[in-house]
Amino acid sequence: MHTRECAGPIGLYFLLKRCSLLYLYANNGAFGQSPYLDVHGEVDVSMRRGRRQYLHYARWEEVRKIWLNHGIPTLIARRLEGTVDNGGWETL
Repeated sequence: MHTRECAGPIGLYFLLKRCSLLYLYANNGAFGQSPYLDVHGEVDVSMRRGRRQYLHYARWEEVRKIWLNHGIPTLIARRLEGTVDNGGWETL
């Protein structure tokens, strides 16, 4: 994968079509809520409603804090420990 070769083991991506964040570390990953909300303060998952999204600064600061404090591996470990998934991460 291009990301593993060029970016290293850690990644943080915003998935536009799903309107969510993707945290990656080594061979593991987790999804996070989007820092963008509509005028009603709701996330438009997969952009189904087609409403305009606005950056929610408190959510953005949380994402920024995780990135700057090198907290992505910890966040992924906590999410994976709290999740029961028979398919595993490889089914993504």
